[in-house]
Amino acid sequence: MQNKLNIPDPLSTFRKIIPVILLLLACSIQIQAQINRLRGSSAEEDESSSNTEGQSTEKSKEAMSPDTARCLYFSLNYQASYTLIPFQAHLHNFSDYTPIQRGNDMYAFLGNPGSASTAITYRMNNPMGFSYIHGAFDMYKISLDSIKFYAPEKPFSELNYVMGKLKEQQLQFTLSQEVRKGLTFGIFARFANTPGVYQRQRTFYSSGYFTARYVTKSQRYGASAALLTDRFRNYENGGIAYDSIFTKNLETNRQTIAVRLSNAMNRDKSSGFYFQQYLNLQKPRIIKDSSGTFRQVAPRFNAGRLIHTFKYYRQTTAFEDDKSQNGVSFGFYPVTYGDSTKTLDSTFHIHIENSIVYSNIEPDTAARNFPFQYSFGITEQYDKMGFGYVNQMMNQLDPVSVFSGTEIVSQRIQGESFNQLIPFGTLKGIIARKTFFVASGHLSLGGYNSGDNELSGNFYQFFKLLKKPGKIALSAIKGQNHPDYFYHRFLSDHFRWENDFKLQDYTNGTLSVEVAGISASFGITRLGNYTWLNTSSVPQQTSAAILVSRADLSKIFHPGHWILDTRITWQEVSRDSILKLPSLAGKASLSYNMFLFNKVLHAQIGIGCQYYSKYYADAYNPELRMFYRQDQFQTGDYPYLDAFLNMRVKRARLFIKYQHMNSGWMDHSYFMVPHYPGADAALKAGVSWVFYD
Repeated sequence: MQNKLNIPDPLSTFRKIIPVILLLLACSIQIQAQINRLRGSSAEEDESSSNTEGQSTEKSKEAMSPDTARCLYFSLNYQASYTLIPFQAHLHNFSDYTPIQRGNDMYAFLGNPGSASTAITYRMNNPMGFSYIHGAFDMYKISLDSIKFYAPEKPFSELNYVMGKLKEQQLQFTLSQEVRKGLTFGIFARFANTPGVYQRQRTFYSSGYFTARYVTKSQRYGASAALLTDRFRNYENGGIAYDSIFTKNLETNRQTIAVRLSNAMNRDKSSGFYFQQYLNLQKPRIIKDSSGTFRQVAPRFNAGRLIHTFKYYRQTTAFEDDKSQNGVSFGFYPVTYGDSTKTLDSTFHIHIENSIVYSNIEPDTAARNFPFQYSFGITEQYDKMGFGYVNQMMNQLDPVSVFSGTEIVSQRIQGESFNQLIPFGTLKGIIARKTFFVASGHLSLGGYNSGDNELSGNFYQFFKLLKKPGKIALSAIKGQNHPDYFYHRFLSDHFRWENDFKLQDYTNGTLSVEVAGISASFGITRLGNYTWLNTSSVPQQTSAAILVSRADLSKIFHPGHWILDTRITWQEVSRDSILKLPSLAGKASLSYNMFLFNKVLHAQIGIGCQYYSKYYADAYNPELRMFYRQDQFQTGDYPYLDAFLNMRVKRARLFIKYQHMNSGWMDHSYFMVPHYPGADAALKAGVSWVFYD
């Protein structure tokens, strides 16, 4: 049967891959030989087992390079209780190179990496304080709280590069070095060009941050700072104009298929500054052991520390479209308030906060040093929002004048600012050295979020089952919050509203068990006054309660040289006309683990699959940069298969991936989002190289 799609035949594609694999292997082995000759080191890989990321109770048979854990990193928090995480260059799942491919949750996206995405597995997200919007591009943006601070023993750097079809390129670079005792600097930069196969389907990312950290010799005082910049440009095509062109495979050249928007684009520019300093109230305890060596030990009583945190964040977004040249006949814009031929909507958000905290909480999950720990503090937040639109297309982003470069015909900026105080606290401890607990809460006073509150508790206990360690945990959360400010007020050329919604309330209980590498959990969430975008892309709130049930099961099996990684999620919604989710979603991969060339090369070759059941997926609105409910188009009930080869030689990792290898084998129903067909089969390759000197 003739292949109607314009994609390579799998066998011929793999024949093309083989020379590339051999070339990469030859280069890697030659490089490793040079390293061995220069260092006089053994070429044998360390076969000691290590934990797969996110699997604390199951030993992985993946051999790790002996120096993969020489660098630690952490993220800042209000308590200055930093959990140091060892950097580990895992080979397992290395070919899953995008944020939406990693982790236990699953996402639907528009077809090309970096495009708008939405979670299809439910998880609560209730930030403390003001929140403008849970945006469709958040998975690819860098937040201040996600910045990594490294604590390297030696100069540490990592280089990542990915290339794919249609000149897809992603470059990422990390560098961290202790320039003098107690003073560490770090740099992170990333650049991405991720095109799709359809017209106006391309995303550009350019972002980075600079970090600095200083700790005194006595470790009584420490300070950390980060400077962030993040930009992206996303071409918007609104989806294809006629779905039947794709479903019936009437046109194999995807670039000739008509799209709903031919001149639209979303831009985003954000910057921020993060500064935190702390002062320990007591000197470190130094003792002399039996060998005569002086070392620092935990004190009998921890007097705690005072912490000051300052954050500044500024974000400007803009949507532009030359409507005189696109398919407005498709009814994409329901109403036009300004210019009927050109659109330029903008939003800017400024966030400033200061917090003072007293805490003696330590990153000790067993709480063995101090049976009772606590922290409490207060945060002051200032937020300013503004909306604007102009009647003529502009060229460059600017938070004040919106755009500059051509004459502004008309401009309207409507701003609103808020001040609020948020006291919060946490208790952490151990009961009879068996049961551990963490309880926390916060309350918002004044501002847009006045009255928001949350109480949460986590109880967990370690045990052994058939001599295998395990953990059982119970968590409970109850709170109220205002809907994101986006639902309250919005102004653009085609959408405008001002609402006075009630506080949303939520209650969640989750029970989870981890034992023998098996991770299982079950949770129920009750949502009251739930707020969403209805089928007209307009905010709506319901007074009826919604119950969301979710169960997860994951396990990595290691039969011989094989690795079987399985993750399954089941979920049910009591009112699925309001919140629509697939009832079943899962990921699985099967790979063969092997060592070649006298164990110089570690390789894993296998196949991966992603699947979720059929449901009415949310549709995407480019002007709002949000997903909204629809009940006309079903997606799902389609397996996405990938073939991959992951390789490692010492500190260098490489992958070759034939993504969505089964496209064209089945019917053309692989839509993740209505009117946005998924990507066809494509060959991807990437490399990651770590340096410690």
